[in-house]
Parts: sequence; C-alpha cells; structure tokens
Amino acid sequence: MALAASTSLATPHAALGFDVERPAIDPDPAAMLRRMSAACGRPYRDLVKEFASLALGPGRISIFEYEALRLYDQSLGLAAKRGFVGAEVAARIWSVANFRPDYYALAEIKVAANGLFAAHGFPTAERLALFRLDAGMPSSQLLHSRDELRAFLARADHYPLFGKPMDGLQSLGAVSLDGYDAVSGRLLTADGRALPLDAFVEGLAKHYPAGYVFQKRLSPHRDVRRICGDRLATVRLITILADGEPILLRSTWKIPAGGNVADNFWRKGNLLGQLEPETGRVQRVLRGVGVGLEELTHHPDTGAPIQGMVVPNWRDVTRLAIEGARVVKDLPLIGWDIASVEGGAVMIELNHNPDFLLTQLADGRGMLDDVLGTFLAARRRDAERWRRENARGERRRRFAVLHSLLKGARSALR
Repeated sequence: MALAASTSLATPHAALGFDVERPAIDPDPAAMLRRMSAACGRPYRDLVKEFASLALGPGRISIFEYEALRLYDQSLGLAAKRGFVGAEVAARIWSVANFRPDYYALAEIKVAANGLFAAHGFPTAERLALFRLDAGMPSSQLLHSRDELRAFLARADHYPLFGKPMDGLQSLGAVSLDGYDAVSGRLLTADGRALPLDAFVEGLAKHYPAGYVFQKRLSPHRDVRRICGDRLATVRLITILADGEPILLRSTWKIPAGGNVADNFWRKGNLLGQLEPETGRVQRVLRGVGVGLEELTHHPDTGAPIQGMVVPNWRDVTRLAIEGARVVKDLPLIGWDIASVEGGAVMIELNHNPDFLLTQLADGRGMLDDVLGTFLAARRRDAERWRRENARGERRRRFAVLHSLLKGARSALR
C-alpha cells in the first residue's frame, strides 16, 4: 500500500456503516523531516542527506516510508536501512515474482479464490449470498435486486454476518453485522451502531453493484477473544517458492483494537505483532508508525497480555499457507491472511501484492535479503524461459496456419 494512504484514516459514512475510500493527504516533506529531527535529536541536514541516499538507493524509499519505518533512527546502520523497500520497489518485486498476470484474478476476486481453495479442501468462510445487480442467472445465493437484498438482510437466521466487496482490498467496504431490528428497520453492527436498512441497501447498490459478498461471520479462537473480543486477528504470512517448494518468508500478526472491526493496520489504533516464525510466539507488539510508534505488551482495550504469547494453532495456520502455495504455484509470492479459530485455522484471503511495509515495520528489518534475492533471480530466469517457450509456440501456430493456407492454395490450382 502507498504510505500516504497508510497514515490517513477512512471516514465511515454514518448511514452506510462502511468506508469506501481512504482520503489522500497533502505531504509537507520539510515539516516531516523537522518532526523526525526533533524526535531523534539528529540535525535536519543529516536526515536530508540520509533520506536522499535511501530515496535513490535500492529500496526507493519515499518520505512517508522513511518516517513510518523510523529509518531516521540511529539504531540501524545505513547498510541495514538500504535493505528496506518502498512501495515503488515492492511493486517491481511483485511483477518479477508473479509475472503471470493471467492468474491475478485468483487473488483479486474473493469468490473465485474461496471456491478454488474450498474445492481443494481448505477451510474457508461460508458464503451465504452475493449481491450483484448487473449479471448472473437466478440462484438461491445471488441477490439480483435491492428488494432481494433487503429480504436477505431481514432474515434473522443469517446473522451474525460479515460483508465485503467481491474485489475489495484493505477492508474498504467491509461491515460486520450482529442482526436486524425489524421494529426500527435498522441493521445492528458489531461496533454498536444502528444503520437504516434502506440507506445501507442503497449504499451497496451505489458503490458495489458489481459484487458484494456476505459470509457467515467467523469467531476467533478463545485465546484471541480474550485479547481483542469477538474479532478476527489474522496472521499475514508471506510465502515464496524455493526450488519449486513453498517456504514461509515472513509472518506478522494483525490485531484489531479500539472501535475497529477489521484488523488492517492502517486503521487507527490497531496493533501489529512481530512473530517468531518457527513457533508463532509474539516477540513485540506495535501501535502506530513513525514518531507516533509505540511498543506495547498488553492489549489497550482488555489489558490482556500479548507479548510472549503464541498464536493459537500455529501449525494449522502455517500449514494452510504452505499448502495453499502449492495450489497456486504460478503465483509464487503470496501474502496470506489466515485466522486462528477453535479447532484449527481458516483461510481468509490471499494477496499477490502483499504489503511489505507491515512486515518491515513489525520485524524492524528490510525485505531485501539473500533469500528474497535468490528467489527473484530464479523468477527472472523462469520468466525469460516462459517467454521464449510462448514465442516458439506462437511461431509454430503461425507456420501451421500458413502451411494450411498454402496446402489449400495448391489444391485449388489443381
């Protein structure tokens, strides 16, 4: 994600109950550098020089990323700082690793991804309905009109519900619903609001006419509920292929806090947990970015300890990511969001363009290391081989067409 967006907040519409965009902010690099200088005690000119080195270096760090990742801090040497990547380089890494864009829809369209993994035996969230106005055949799970959507939301047996856009990202458009009050005609949200049903329906029809998914809301493992209540706290696991076999590259725990239903870290107040890859033990917990970053040991809402605990069912969580990577080997770099639940883990979604800022912030180290470098070098070779084979196949097809035409011409002249 772009850091400019990561430091801003979406504003939910009071009637809709969900946010549809994240407002941009107008940066002032000089003011940002003055703020960093005051926070770390380093001269302004030293920060300008160091930032210029990182902005032009291998990671192409932006001023937002320089602050958010606290790269102005002297606890890291310049060599270590040059291992961090910004959004520009992250996008290049994704395109090198996942050079087959024809597979992107598997990650971007949630219905497609859930169907694929459910067919392979993976536990996924149960889909109850899809709202779409402009396409599809009659179906018990397809809501074709506003009236069908209203009728669906008025049924008590559907709750609790979780809704999200079919092709959404970063939890924009997501809503968690506890029930429907028929007397007042309002939907009751997990964070205690009451939304007018008609306004909610019109909001979905306006912003997501091409697809909005309703799922049975999942409840997290009891140890997670003790920490943050009945909200999923997903683990972001990044997998890559090494010699054709998936391995776990990095892992980070996203923990909701405050009034947030979704665990995305850009939402103000949410937490990040740095994890020990082998065990899933929380090594440190962060809130905020840049000069506002704090290290916590307990959840700010419940007071429950987080640092030192182990993510429940860690073996199940990591197994889903590794086995999932086997299913989509043509996307060998994946960021998985997986939730720990009673009795195991559930696959929530996959991302072919995982946010490296979260991982780097949690771990306090950059993505550019020998493991990733070796992987990317292999992917460049794979891409070149794939293009050559495709080119040969295309030439063979053209020759076959010409041969057929010439053969037909000769027959016509006889």
